[in-house]
Amino acid sequence: MSEKSKAIGESVENLNKAVERLVEVTGEEEITGFNEKLFGKDSDFTERLLTLIPQLFNAYFLLSRGLAGALSDMDEDKRREAFLTLQSGLKGELVGEAINASCRTMIQINEENPRIFAEGSIDFFNQLLDSLDSGVLRKGVVAYADSETLLMEEMLDKVMPDAVFLANVIGIIPPIINDLLRLLARAFSSLEMPPEILASAVFNILSDLDTEQLGSVINGLTAVTKDLHEGNLLLGRDEPRLKAVFTHFAEDLLAHVDKEQAALAVVALAEDTETMFAATSDLLYKDPELLNLFTAASMASLHAIMRGMTDAFAKLSQLPDASMAALTTEIAESLEPQTAAKLVNALLAFRLRLLENKPDIPARFVDDFMAGLDTDLFWKVSLRVFASLLQVDLADIEKITTNNTGAMFAMGISAYNQALDKNPQAVKETMSQALEGVDAQELEKAVKRSLVPAAEAVAERPDLMRAFIRPATSALWTMFKGLIKNLGALLKRGPG
Repeated sequence: MSEKSKAIGESVENLNKAVERLVEVTGEEEITGFNEKLFGKDSDFTERLLTLIPQLFNAYFLLSRGLAGALSDMDEDKRREAFLTLQSGLKGELVGEAINASCRTMIQINEENPRIFAEGSIDFFNQLLDSLDSGVLRKGVVAYADSETLLMEEMLDKVMPDAVFLANVIGIIPPIINDLLRLLARAFSSLEMPPEILASAVFNILSDLDTEQLGSVINGLTAVTKDLHEGNLLLGRDEPRLKAVFTHFAEDLLAHVDKEQAALAVVALAEDTETMFAATSDLLYKDPELLNLFTAASMASLHAIMRGMTDAFAKLSQLPDASMAALTTEIAESLEPQTAAKLVNALLAFRLRLLENKPDIPARFVDDFMAGLDTDLFWKVSLRVFASLLQVDLADIEKITTNNTGAMFAMGISAYNQALDKNPQAVKETMSQALEGVDAQELEKAVKRSLVPAAEAVAERPDLMRAFIRPATSALWTMFKGLIKNLGALLKRGPG
């Protein structure tokens, strides 16, 4: 060891002893006096200390650099031995025993007097708050934040243009995330706990939560929300103040937003979402087992939601009469049909403006839709759905006709006849029930008031009468000729 290094070591040791001796022999008043003398106006110690602090830090960094360089120059075995020596010098059992002793002491003190730490600290915080100038604190923090912001801005101006440096810094993030994911995966994979023990542990956590305090937090949040809303109405007077504030905020924000870029970003997000759906579909298509599991999980989730809604509405339907009456009154009073009508009016007005500018929108939409629709597939599915609903054998219908419209009509007739086979009196019963409440005089009055004015209106337009009578007469004549022809055929064949 050189003489200079030896001198530095002795100086450090002497400084440590001097500080220890100073603390031992002086009280608060002596230290205060020493502090005033040491840092007083006539003392140059402050300047010397401020000069010394950077030198101490520089010395620390120089030592760190030298140590790192020395370790780097070592061969692998020697460097490993050096680190093992460093780590073996730390006695883990001493740290553990210190933690245990500290925890036991904390437990003992808390059992004896749970408020002892609060009582010991409250005076300090009271004195601190009493002596603290909050205005100065605010300005000081803001000034510090401003200074740090300027520093960060200059650092960013230096770093951001350096693509290589930026790429390397960003490249730090994935390995760190991967390491965290690795730890999480290791933690979960190592969590070999019986289901009932795991559930019990989680349930104990929920049971041990202070629901009173949690409720107080929720009450506080709801009270703040309500007060904000009331303050919003009071400040706004004629209309909620939030409208003007948010409008101003939105206008200022949009003034500084590149609207074209924002729109492109929305499109990009939508297209990326489409890509993710497509990739998911490809994965499900390639892995039938995954597809089955995904489908089963989706259906189970849907059914769970449906069961929950079913249970909720079943409970509501079983409410006592008084509760149901109160609920009905609340719903009736809360309904705003005019608001719904205004929405419909706004949608209709918007639709009208669209049609005024592009009258061909509906026709073009229908044409484009039908052009893209697989009509054969549509009819196949529709026919099978209706055959199932009407309980008709589609194979029998397809033997009679291959026309889709004809098949639908035939299925309807077949289902109608099947219903009459089960109950031949169904038509009569239905008509009787429908006519049971009809008053003959009221029906006569309604017919007279409808048919007579309708006939008078048609009589005023001879051209319309001719347009109606000619096709009707032609149809009746055609039906009559067909009837005569069929009767002649029957007579020729004779009985049997």
